[in-house]
Amino acid sequence: MIFSSPEFLLLLFPLYLISCLFFAKLGAFLTISALFYIYTSVEFFLFLLAFIIFIFLLSRSMKKTPLFAVIILSPLAYFKYSDWFVGQFGLTGGEALVLPLGISFYTFQLMSFFYETNKKERFLNVLNYLTFFPQLIAGPIVRSNQFLPQKGPARLLSRRAKFVYFGVTIFAFGLAKKVLVADNIGLFLDDFDYY
Repeated sequence: MIFSSPEFLLLLFPLYLISCLFFAKLGAFLTISALFYIYTSVEFFLFLLAFIIFIFLLSRSMKKTPLFAVIILSPLAYFKYSDWFVGQFGLTGGEALVLPLGISFYTFQLMSFFYETNKKERFLNVLNYLTFFPQLIAGPIVRSNQFLPQKGPARLLSRRAKFVYFGVTIFAFGLAKKVLVADNIGLFLDDFDYY
C-alpha cells in the first residue's frame, strides 16, 4: 500500500489520525502498523511478528556475537538467494519465493536493535520500532537509540491535536507534490527513450 493510494488515504490515514488524538501513541502506532502490513499479506505479517519475538527473546539470553548477526540475516538470505542457488546448481525447485514486504529493512533494523540497545527495553517499544509503518517499506533505517527515546509519554489531547494538525499539513503538501508534480513527470519519463 502506498501513501497516495485510496485505501491509505480513505481508510488507514483517518484511522491513524483518530487513534493519535484519542489513544496512547504507542497503541496507535502498533495498531495502524499491523493493519498496514496485514493489508499486504497476513502470512508475512505473522512471519514478521514471529521473527521479532524470536530475536527479542534470543537477544535477552545471548551475548552480542557475530553468530547473532548470522541468525538475524538467515531469513533474508533464504528469501533473497534460494532461487538463485537452485538455478546455479541445476536443482529443481518449486515456485519462486515471494519476498516479504520490507524484509531487508526490518532485518537491518533488528540488527540495529540488538547491537545498540540494552536488554531492558520493553517488547512493545521494540515492536513499534521494528514495524513503524511510515518507514516500513521505504526506510530510512533509523538507529534504535534515535527512535526509542521518542516513544515518551502521551501528550495531552489539546497539545497532541496541534501536532496532528502540523503533521497532516506536512503530509498534505508532500502528497500534493507527489501526485501533481512527481507522478506527471514520471509519465513523461516513462516514454523517454534512454538509449
